[in-house]
Amino acid sequence: MADTPVFWLGPLGRMVPLACPEPGLDVSLQRQAASNVSVNMRTTEELQGFRRKWEMAQAWLDESDASVLEAMFNGTLMAPHRIIDPLRTNRFRPSVAAARRTSIWNGGVDSWYVASGNGVVSTQTGQYPAISWTADDGRTVSYRPDSGLEWNAAAAGNTLYPNGSLKADGKARKSRVDPILPGETLTASVWLKTTGTGQGTFLLAKVAADLTPSVATTQTFSNTAWQRLSLTYTAPSDGSVIGVFPYFTASADTLNLHIGPGQLEEGTTPTQWQAGYGAPEVAITQLNSVSPRHPLVTMNLTIQEL
Repeated sequence: MADTPVFWLGPLGRMVPLACPEPGLDVSLQRQAASNVSVNMRTTEELQGFRRKWEMAQAWLDESDASVLEAMFNGTLMAPHRIIDPLRTNRFRPSVAAARRTSIWNGGVDSWYVASGNGVVSTQTGQYPAISWTADDGRTVSYRPDSGLEWNAAAAGNTLYPNGSLKADGKARKSRVDPILPGETLTASVWLKTTGTGQGTFLLAKVAADLTPSVATTQTFSNTAWQRLSLTYTAPSDGSVIGVFPYFTASADTLNLHIGPGQLEEGTTPTQWQAGYGAPEVAITQLNSVSPRHPLVTMNLTIQEL
């Protein structure tokens, strides 16, 4: 079985586990915005986007561990790489986790792909399912996303791809695949409801090493109240499956599918929804090495979401 309480980094399908970082790990979410101040001192902002950055120290590495990091830095293992962050539960990219199209999130504009004739996806506001919990100090917290999506299927058999389109030859795009490790079990869950008539199908595709997708598991639904549906899949341990992605189909042109928060996580049971930051494409942008004692090396690296 895969073991993910560590960071995983590397090319899709060839990710490696990193040594446990030293204390003081920086896992910042960076924000880019243009600010303007009017004559009456009111500040307005034009929000341009978010990207994640990781700064970590890998201490007392032997030559093998040091070599693989150098290989990613110098292009022996060519970027972009993917990162799995054990500090984040939700492996869906932000636009899929929050069911929203937006330019401020990586790949958000190309998400929720509808091919020509496959109906219309529109942003909807309303009473979406609340996210609630009791904190360790006794506080009761509850909030709900501001918007979700509605898909008017337009014709029976049409397909909606949350991660974005496939290639013209039907294969998956590397940047649009959610990584899965050999032997790992992942559960995908989404809040869904329907209006109109007909059934929807929630599917999870598995992606082979040559990027050919095929159905891993499915669930049909026709609930008219919000319900969290989930699909679980375990990858083979031989590395023949390198990723997954969700998608939806409709049984009738009269079906409207309402989509709320989604989550992809390790394990067999959906846990409380968390904001998704995915397993994004990244590059090591800085790598500094010192040798505290021969032949061991300590490396300080900066990993930047692309």
